Amino acid sequence: MSSLQSLMSFMRRFHTVVGRRLGLSLWLMMALSLLEGIGILLLVPLLSFVGIGAQTPDGSRLAAMLHQVFDALHLPATLEVVLLLFAALFTLRRVVVYCNEVLNVQLQQDFMERLRRDLYDALLHGSWPFFLTRKSADFLQALTTDMNRVGHGSAYLQRTLVTTLLIGGYLLLALLIDPGLTSVTAGIGGGVLWLLRKRLRNAALDGREITQITNGLFRAVTEHLNGMKETKSFAAEARNFDQFQTLNETNKTLIMRFNRGAIAAQMWFSLASTAVFCLFFYGAVTWFALPGPSLLLLILIFARLMPQVAALQQNLHHLNHVLPVFQNYLELLTACRDAREFTTDQNETVPPLSEALRFTEVSYAYAQRDQPALQELSLVVPANQTTALVGPSGAGKTTVADLLMGLISPQSGSLHVDDVPLSAENLVAWRLQVAYVPQETFLFDGTIADNLRWAVVDADEATMWRALERAAAADFVRALPHGLDQPIGERGVQLSGGEKQRIALARALLREPRLLILDEATSALDSENERRIQEALEQLHGDLTIVVIAHRLYSLKRADQILVLEAGRLAQAGTWPQLATTDGPFLAMLTRQAGDKPALPQTGTPTV
Repeated sequence: MSSLQSLMSFMRRFHTVVGRRLGLSLWLMMALSLLEGIGILLLVPLLSFVGIGAQTPDGSRLAAMLHQVFDALHLPATLEVVLLLFAALFTLRRVVVYCNEVLNVQLQQDFMERLRRDLYDALLHGSWPFFLTRKSADFLQALTTDMNRVGHGSAYLQRTLVTTLLIGGYLLLALLIDPGLTSVTAGIGGGVLWLLRKRLRNAALDGREITQITNGLFRAVTEHLNGMKETKSFAAEARNFDQFQTLNETNKTLIMRFNRGAIAAQMWFSLASTAVFCLFFYGAVTWFALPGPSLLLLILIFARLMPQVAALQQNLHHLNHVLPVFQNYLELLTACRDAREFTTDQNETVPPLSEALRFTEVSYAYAQRDQPALQELSLVVPANQTTALVGPSGAGKTTVADLLMGLISPQSGSLHVDDVPLSAENLVAWRLQVAYVPQETFLFDGTIADNLRWAVVDADEATMWRALERAAAADFVRALPHGLDQPIGERGVQLSGGEKQRIALARALLREPRLLILDEATSALDSENERRIQEALEQLHGDLTIVVIAHRLYSLKRADQILVLEAGRLAQAGTWPQLATTDGPFLAMLTRQAGDKPALPQTGTPTV
């Protein structure tokens, strides 16, 4: 997309967002331009009062026009009246400037808020496969640093409109005084701007490169901070610093190049303006023979006009620098909206899982993988029982979990809740019945109560304590100095791994789900914490449907059924006693973990 197309797209979007208030801003700009012109015109009688240009033929047109205005207002053309009018106009102009600047800031903030809101809304409603192909740092960059740059761009756009109107007002006044000289001078000035057009294109190219390198810098910092523990454990601080510094220096180089170009453009424009002014003055005296009053007024007008033209050139330079950022924003927004998860109203309901979840010849393949994750998979997850999913890495366990949660949909085959197919129309209703506990627990910086209420916003203390009891977490929470109001730090850093996992389990149970999915939820825990969570799950057996994904096979001895996946297919299904005594992939995995064939466990209440 060309710079002009990007500029027009930016202006249309800005107008769409701020609406009628942009019209008010334009009216204030025109009022400002008009007041500026009237203030200059009042210099004509002021000059006559001090003996400059009184009764001169060349000033008679303006003087006659001003006398008509004074007569219409029934005002005497005295020095006192003219000075009072001049002061009143200056005061009114400053009030208009104040109102316009406040309004411009409001428009800028409204524009940024709307763009940020639209992107975040589209981001939240994007499908899960879409997120798998994107980097979170790109979204963070677009919502923070890039959005601030776009906001600055809207300020440059408004300044461009203001300076354009002021330039138009000054030129109109100059045309009233001497059309010929003004036309020649304006033509020369336009030629100067045309000669500097290449620098505007360079600003757009610099802006595009700065956007790319800033995204890389932001991504590197995010990844390094998220992996700080690994960085220190591998003593990789120097390597991370070198990577950061390379991007940092490149960013500095690009910014310096842009600013050097902007300063050079300003320098060349100033030199050209000086030349234009000299030509104007020489032509006014030699060719057009302008007398004193008209010459003084034109000098004053052009003295005010040239800074406005310089400001216009600088605003366009900076605006072109911002346009690539806005273009990236539009591309990201479009990608999010194209990947929108739901395109219809979610009004249909699903049954409360009283019978079973059924996969019927379900296949699913990720876009960036050669082999499908699932291949015509058929299985049954009985309601109110515990089902374990096992298999080697890449067997399709997490894909099954994502399908159960409704994060992805079968590309072929079907998934039924009891006898109702899970589809886009009832996914929202189904997700309200599902709770998920991953291996890497998500806790945010707040209190325990804050993290629990993330699942159920209006949960009272009694409900939260009941969920903590069911998750075997109530005892250690009571022992904390502030109980439910205990701050836990960023990502729950003040809690142990087992405590964080039990808080996550309590949060999942707080919403009273019909289906609870545990994805390697105990694989990183010690045996004591794993035992506590196992006991908590034992108490839940029979009350809800539990699906467990685990690599520690011995933790699944009492599951109601174990499903063994291999290469996206169901390789085996049965109970622990059945699978542990039958040659097959389960027994092979069990032997590798234990070193020899295990003895059969004692029967009892099925748990995990």
